[in-house]
Amino acid sequence: MELSERRAAAIKVYLVESDGIPKIAAKGVFRLDPVTKPSECHGKKATKKFIACLQLDRRVDVEVSSTR
Repeated sequence: MELSERRAAAIKVYLVESDGIPKIAAKGVFRLDPVTKPSECHGKKATKKFIACLQLDRRVDVEVSSTR
């Protein structure tokens, strides 16, 4: 979860500093909302195939709100 949160914080900093987006919320979801199903990725060792299968779950959800 810590890596997921750090990834989200890095994306938030990048968007705020590069694009000047004032109100942004970013959170790491880790295993709370996986894209892959438990039956899709087999194994526990970090093989290339296993890591590639889990790649879809390494993401950051970003919410931007704005008012005029």
